[in-house]
Amino acid sequence: MNQPRTPVVVGVGQASERLGAPDYQRRSPVDLAADAARQALADTGADPAAVAAAIDTVAGIRQFENSVPGARAPLACVRHNSGCLEVPAR
Repeated sequence: MNQPRTPVVVGVGQASERLGAPDYQRRSPVDLAADAARQALADTGADPAAVAAAIDTVAGIRQFENSVPGARAPLACVRHNSGCLEVPAR
């Protein structure tokens, strides 16, 4: 039986751009993450607003070009249901 705090994936989304593609728009990492989040909410098959209201934690991986030692996080904080968790600068 699952524990009450067992993480559950209810929807997934992905957004990307390719350099040189005709539709390349030079979107920021935050814009791409927001697109992926919207896709994940829609992927649940439930009311996106209701699902968003029930989320307490969001996790993501870093983009390749930002994945070098000492790279600064593109966001000042990570949203959590209890507010904003500060991301320390390295």
